Amino acid sequence: MKITAQSDHNFSLSEIKAFLRISDDQTSEDDVIMSMVASAVAWYESATGVFLRTTQLTHRFSESPASIVYRPFVDLQVALDDSSASQISSIEREDLIGGGSVFTWDALALGAMTLIIRVGHATREEIPDTAAQAVRALVADMYVNREYLNGNRMPSSISAAMLLGESRTSI
Repeated sequence: MKITAQSDHNFSLSEIKAFLRISDDQTSEDDVIMSMVASAVAWYESATGVFLRTTQLTHRFSESPASIVYRPFVDLQVALDDSSASQISSIEREDLIGGGSVFTWDALALGAMTLIIRVGHATREEIPDTAAQAVRALVADMYVNREYLNGNRMPSSISAAMLLGESRTSI
């Protein structure tokens, strides 16, 4: 799987500052806060497979059926076979219980397939409340414990563990 396009996250600075109880008049750390939001969103997506922003993914599958568990599924943009690199319209999709999709095609006739799909929430209003709360909580933890993240002390917070874990794994 490869992320080939991704929109910006859907969280506003004012939403996060309100959660952190920081006045809109205080602007000295706005860039830091938004950087923390971007990190929290990326970590949440990596940890859960739920995309909080519109994301285009490219997958190459050698056999049918193929399962993709990233959610929420928006659409199949393109399906290309390997032999002629032409667009294929005979791909069938079935929803999985709990999220994700199964794609099926005639693998004997068409061979391997490259699927380009779109997943994610297009607007802030579409993001489930629990996911938004998780992002806000991650940002709050990073913000409160930011002195641990400057390299002078051993990190012990959730946010530091999150950042360490993110450096070890990726999608």
